[in-house]
Amino acid sequence: MGNPKRSAPRTVRSTFPSVKLTLSMLAQAPEPVVLTEMVHLPATFRLRAYREESGTEADEALIAQGDYSRESGARGMRELLERVPDLDAVFAANDVMALGALDVLREAGRRMLEDVAVAGFDDIAPSALTEPTLTTVHQPFGRISEEMVRLLLGVIGGEKPAAMTLPAELVVRAST
Repeated sequence: MGNPKRSAPRTVRSTFPSVKLTLSMLAQAPEPVVLTEMVHLPATFRLRAYREESGTEADEALIAQGDYSRESGARGMRELLERVPDLDAVFAANDVMALGALDVLREAGRRMLEDVAVAGFDDIAPSALTEPTLTTVHQPFGRISEEMVRLLLGVIGGEKPAAMTLPAELVVRAST
């Protein structure tokens, strides 16, 4: 029997283009930008996209590891501020970690926009409610679920497994 991972239907978000778009937006800041990503180890696509976009300039000191929780975002932000006190941009692997980073930046007296820009990934509801509102990459979770069910029902009905890539969208808000 073949690899079960290859025979299962799957939907895939267009992570690389959305990460690259976010990094490009952050790089437009008037000051030189230090791009950081706090990432859970299995979430290799977002980290790989960051490294590819940074090319040979990718600095591992600008990456803090986390587990997608607000606490790990805060811990990662503290680590990054110790390593790079004058960082001026943060790209977190998800919105929850970005919210933790915002907490620490506020505690450190850093001002959003004037001192540092922050972006996350997922576009969860609290991202639009925090102060400042969080720039993020929107994922069409409803559509992802619909397509996953459709693909799974197709396999159950005898169709070959298929993969689908869905677009993600950059939502620019007050944090950048």
